Amino acid sequence: MKPRFTDEQIIAMIKEQEAGGKIADVCRRYGISQGTFYKYKSKVWRHGAIGRQEAAGAGSGERQAAQAAGRTESRHAMLREECLNETLFSSLTEAREMLET
Repeated sequence: MKPRFTDEQIIAMIKEQEAGGKIADVCRRYGISQGTFYKYKSKVWRHGAIGRQEAAGAGSGERQAAQAAGRTESRHAMLREECLNETLFSSLTEAREMLET
């Protein structure tokens, strides 16, 4: 089945919302539910697609820096998930302190 939206369109939706647009307005404009919007947003951030999309237009040095930043963010996300899935914290503050180190 062919996806309804390209990655670029999904990224545009998310950037539109992050630039101050209301989620309901963005969803209405693209004809999607809020649940679908959040699913797209989760997928994009989990896979670092925004970083890759922006890196595609950057110069060689900027592209490499953006890719390295994307890999770093990806590793941080995996570490966060690993810590949250395997460690029980007594408070939210304790969890945040663990993730900052």
